[in-house]
Amino acid sequence: MMKRFLLLLAFCTGVISHAAERVYVCTDRNIYIAGDRIWCSLYCLDGMTQNLSRLSSAAYVELASAQGVVCTAKISLIDGCGAGAFNIPADAPTGNYVLLAYTRVSGAEGCLDGARILSVFNTSSTARVNGGVEIVDNSLYTLPAFRDETRGIGISSSGSHACGASFTINVNSPSDATISLSVYKTDNILPPPANDIISFYSNVVKDKSASQPGKGTIEYEGEIIHGTIKGERTRLSTISSAGSPSDFYLGRADGNGNVYFYTNNIFGDRELVCSTADKGSYLTIEEPFIHPEPGNIPALAIAQSIYTSLVSRKAAAASLAGIPADTLETNLPRRKDILLEGCSYKNYHLDDYTRFTSLKEIIVEITKELSIVTVRGKEVLKLRERDKNTGQSFSSDNLLTMIDGVLINGIAQIKRLDAMLLSDVEIYSGSIMIGGLVYGGAVNFITKENYVEALDFPSNVRVVDFKGFCFPTAYTGAVPQGQDNRYLLYWHPIMHLRGGDTSRIRVTAPSSPGKYTVAAEGFDATGHPLRSVYYIDIK
Repeated sequence: MMKRFLLLLAFCTGVISHAAERVYVCTDRNIYIAGDRIWCSLYCLDGMTQNLSRLSSAAYVELASAQGVVCTAKISLIDGCGAGAFNIPADAPTGNYVLLAYTRVSGAEGCLDGARILSVFNTSSTARVNGGVEIVDNSLYTLPAFRDETRGIGISSSGSHACGASFTINVNSPSDATISLSVYKTDNILPPPANDIISFYSNVVKDKSASQPGKGTIEYEGEIIHGTIKGERTRLSTISSAGSPSDFYLGRADGNGNVYFYTNNIFGDRELVCSTADKGSYLTIEEPFIHPEPGNIPALAIAQSIYTSLVSRKAAAASLAGIPADTLETNLPRRKDILLEGCSYKNYHLDDYTRFTSLKEIIVEITKELSIVTVRGKEVLKLRERDKNTGQSFSSDNLLTMIDGVLINGIAQIKRLDAMLLSDVEIYSGSIMIGGLVYGGAVNFITKENYVEALDFPSNVRVVDFKGFCFPTAYTGAVPQGQDNRYLLYWHPIMHLRGGDTSRIRVTAPSSPGKYTVAAEGFDATGHPLRSVYYIDIK
C-alpha cells in the first residue's frame, strides 16, 4: 500500500512514466453473430522485462472494422491480467473485425501486436463492411485440418461424448500458470487468421520499440479520468457515482481547466454526477479511447456451404437472448474499493424499524450515530463517536453526505425527499482522506428505487452517462432449459493452475453433435507463454 501511495504522489506532481507495455487479447472464440456476447481476457506485458506488468491497472479495448469502431470496453488489470465481457452491436455489419487493446502507457504504439481478428455475421441484415466481404465458390472454401497442439498445457478427455451428457476435461501444467480456457463448437465456417500468444511474446522480445519507455502515464491505481472545467475557472471539482459510496473522487484543476481524478476503477456503465465548487462553472468528462488505426483487416470469405451453420448459430443466439447475462456468468475477483477501507460500518435497514415520515425522526429515533444540530442558523448533520481509548464522546460535521452514493451538499436535498422512499442508512465512522481533504466519516442514504436520479441539482452539477469497467466474469457452463443449442460450452478467462496438479473441468454437452475445440493460452510463473488446442467429438 505504501508503494502505491508514493507512486500516486509522483503522478500528482507530474512525474512522467518510464515503462512500455503490450497487451495480448484472448477471446472465448473467433466467430460470432451480431448481438453475441464477447468474453475476453487480456495479458499485459512489460515490454522492458517481458514479464506480466504490475504497473497499469486499466486497459482499453476497441472492436473495429475498416469502417470504424463499433464498440469499446474497459478492462481492469490485476498483476497484468484482466477479463470482461461486452456485446457486439446487433446492427454491426457482416465482416471481419479487429479486437485490440492498449494501456495509457504505450497507447497506440504496438497495439496491433496482440490484437485478434474476429468474424462477425449479421444474420438479420444484408449490411456488410465496405469492401470487407468476399463471396467464394464452395470448392475454394476449405477448412484447416484439426490437429491437437500441446505447448506447455496438457488437455485431455476420455473418448467421445454423447449429446446432453456431462463429461470432464483435464487440464494441467508442469509449473504454476495462469491461463484462459475456452470450449466451443467448431462448424464448417472458416475461422479468421489467428494470432497466438507465443508469436506475440516472440515479437515483443524482438521489437526494440517495445522496450522503450512510453509517453503516457501509468494508471497504477486505476483509470485516471480526465475532466475539463467549462465556464468560470474553479479549483475543486468532484465526481460520484450512483450505487457505490466508494466511487467518490476529488480533483483540482490546473491553470487550463484540466482536472484529473485518480480512481480505483469504476465498474459498470452508470450515471456519473460531476460537480464544481462554483455555480458559474461545470465539468465535462473527456473520452479515454484513442481509436488506433485498425491495420489491414483481411476480407471475410463467404460461401453458400456455410448457410446451415449460420442458421444454427442464429438459433443458438436466439435461445440465449432472453436469459439475463448475470444468470449465466460467474463473478470473478476484482479490484476492491479502498476509499472506506478501515472505517467502521453500520447499516440501518429502515423496514426493520417503525417507519417515520420525516428524516429528522429517522435520525433521532433510529440512528445512534447521527444528529442534526443548528450552526449559525443552518442545520448540520453530525456524526457522534466515542473515542475507544478515553471513552469521551465527540462529533464531526465534516461528513461526506450522499444519496445512493452521490455526493450532495448538506442535508437540505435529503429533507426534501419523502422519508418513505428511503430504504437504508449506511454510516461509516473514521477518517476518510480524498485529494488532501480529510472527512470525519460518511453517511449514505439509500433510496428504494435509485431516487437520486430524480433530484434537482444546481447548474454546477451535471449528470453524464459513464462507461465503467467490465465486471470480470467467467461462463462455467450454465445450461439453458429446453433445447440446448449452445456454441460456447465453457469460458474461464483467468484460471490458475498449480504446477503438477490436474484441474478437472465439468462440462455438459449440448443437444447438437459435432467437433468441439478446447483452447488454452496463458503464461507460466516464469513468464513463458503457453498454448494448447484439443478437439473433442460429441455424438
